[in-house]
Amino acid sequence: MLRSMTAYGRKTHSTDIGRFTVEIQTVNRKFLEININLPMELRRFDIDVRRWISNSLWCGQVNVMIQARFYNNLPLVITPNIALAKQLKKAWDDIADSLDIDKSFSLEMLKGESALMQVDSDLQNENDYKDLLKLTVQDALAQLVEMKEKEGYSLRLDFEKRLTHLQLSMEQIANISAHHPVKYKEKLSKRLEEVLPGCVENEDRLLRELVVFAERTDVAEEITRFNSHLAQFETLLNGKDGGVGKTMDFLTQEMNREINTLSVKATDLEISRLVVDTKSCLSKIREQIQNVE
Repeated sequence: MLRSMTAYGRKTHSTDIGRFTVEIQTVNRKFLEININLPMELRRFDIDVRRWISNSLWCGQVNVMIQARFYNNLPLVITPNIALAKQLKKAWDDIADSLDIDKSFSLEMLKGESALMQVDSDLQNENDYKDLLKLTVQDALAQLVEMKEKEGYSLRLDFEKRLTHLQLSMEQIANISAHHPVKYKEKLSKRLEEVLPGCVENEDRLLRELVVFAERTDVAEEITRFNSHLAQFETLLNGKDGGVGKTMDFLTQEMNREINTLSVKATDLEISRLVVDTKSCLSKIREQIQNVE
């Protein structure tokens, strides 16, 4: 199913151990890039969160904000760094001796030393915290995916309209190019009669010129390949598999390549107009594909 690359999901769950809130936002990126902001108490679950997300998303920048409020006991252990505190006190005493001032010492002197307190998570029932976190992440993901699919449906409708336009353009180009040799024959025959009226060699010259012209202006191969890419694009559009954005982008590049080759061979003004229109339509499709997961 077609999914947009930009979406947002948010979910909150509470149990006896606390209240977890997960917010997930995705934006355009060619590859999957996951940025997670976890509370200190839950950082040990970083790899798990990444795995849960990568199981549901294929590409895009994913920004995850996780907030936790603990009701009873804070799952942290704070250990004072006594050795460092002793060294700091000695340093202050040395300064006092050097400056011949009072050696009075206050804990205020140490408040800026972040290394004085070592903080570690202490999850007594780790699985309880993990289960609550997983439930909240997966529910936020479900909301995110729902929005992706809703926007993806709008993209699909737009693609279907443009694919129909491209199919009609190819039919018109094929129809016009099929009459090229006949028109060229009439034009060349008239020209030869004006220059060499009644010449017996006119017919041979005419046939040789027609063969060269037909080979030079034949666009049947380009139209066939273009239509093949178009059919593959439509199959992806109607398929149930996700993660098709990159393949769609590749197919539009190939269609653009074929229409460029066709434009070089085209000698008809109407075909040239259709080529420009087709390129414009492909450009709009490629622009929209950048938002397809």
